[in-house]
Amino acid sequence: MSTQTDKTINTVLGHLIKYKSIYLPLFLIITLSLPFLFRILNHNYLLISTSSYHPLYSATQINLSNFWQNPYHLILHLFSYLPHFPYLAQIFTSLLGILSLLLLNNITKRFNLSLKEEFFLLLFIILSPVFIFTFATLSHHSLFIFLLLAGFSALFSKNKFLKSLSYIPFFLIPFFDLFSSFLALLLLALYFYLKKDNYVKPLGIMIFLLTSLNLVLGKPFLLGPYLSQNILFDLFSDLGGIFGLSLFAFLLAIIGLTITWKKNKFYLTYFFLPFFIPLYIYQTSSLIYLNFILLIFATFGFVYLFNKEWKLQIIKNATIFLLILGIIFSTLTCIDRLSTLSPTPELEETLLALKDQPILTPDKIFSTTENSYLIQYFSQKDPFLTFDDPLYDEKFYLSQEVLSSSYPSVSFPILERHHISHILITEQMQNTLPHDQGLLFIFKNERFKRIHLSEQNEIWEFN
Repeated sequence: MSTQTDKTINTVLGHLIKYKSIYLPLFLIITLSLPFLFRILNHNYLLISTSSYHPLYSATQINLSNFWQNPYHLILHLFSYLPHFPYLAQIFTSLLGILSLLLLNNITKRFNLSLKEEFFLLLFIILSPVFIFTFATLSHHSLFIFLLLAGFSALFSKNKFLKSLSYIPFFLIPFFDLFSSFLALLLLALYFYLKKDNYVKPLGIMIFLLTSLNLVLGKPFLLGPYLSQNILFDLFSDLGGIFGLSLFAFLLAIIGLTITWKKNKFYLTYFFLPFFIPLYIYQTSSLIYLNFILLIFATFGFVYLFNKEWKLQIIKNATIFLLILGIIFSTLTCIDRLSTLSPTPELEETLLALKDQPILTPDKIFSTTENSYLIQYFSQKDPFLTFDDPLYDEKFYLSQEVLSSSYPSVSFPILERHHISHILITEQMQNTLPHDQGLLFIFKNERFKRIHLSEQNEIWEFN
């Protein structure tokens, strides 16, 4: 029976590998579509995650003075003139995910990988929560990954014309942030070390010069974050993070690390790990880069277990099955979590009501930082605090004071000094903030007046 099971598994796997150029993009389309399908079934047609509304808003603010700052926002700006702009932006981003997979498939063929290793590497990337989040929401990471893969795919080509096309994506990369340039230069140096390709030298010089220019112009080291960060929970999606690594893929990566240790040329891959780990601590959204490295080792670990002869074949089959089931469980958990993320139609209604309020500069809207980009995009008003605010640390402290203090003598001076005229309370805030103390408690004060209510989403006016 075990022999028959092995034959069936190998037959199915052989078929999938043979036609992976068809199946893998299909798997990706399904994984990217499911969060939206579940969302639509709940009658929510809004884009996933509050972070998606930062690039939407930024795209509408593009002008001659800032068009060069972010290529992703500039491209989205072109969609802003068309009907159903947000949905076109999401289709474009998801399409980048599919194209990135095809480019990655082309690149993996250039390395000395077995067919199983190629297949499972791409499959694990498709199923990884970080990858799904990147391309199921609006994120500049999506365009950066596509450009990086497009540049190297062109470099790997033997056709001189295609090689010359690599200048286009590598030219755009430095306009994201300084880290993007540094990573591109690092990978180009590694490529030159392995291939000794003369095209790399002028590419490196071009990126270096553009990076130097952007450094003078004050480009940030790393764009973002656009969501609250928690180093522990963001690392593994199984622990409740919106995005993160699969715990089972991480365990496979540990196995992969042990079996590839000191193998020829693998030390080059190890070089990236100590570089990306502190980067993750600095900003958890950079997990997308660490994810690619760990999934390479997870693939080697899985294929090693798959190919290894076990004394009890039934134990091997059960182990392989549980590992795959665990990875799929992480994927489905991520998809389900994405489908329920803010905003909701009720919150949209509240934000549009806020748009109708006669609020003039310098008056601002107070809410949690996660809601800031929703406030900017839907209500066209100025929030008190955004994640990219230069005074973020100072304002975040004041924000926590307002949220937690039950004393008007503490909260009111902050609200007055910073010209806060309205306060947005969302359903999530209602569920997480205490009602017997803090901001929700002092709403009983006569200086507050509730002017809108939709489900548990409220707008309060502060006089």
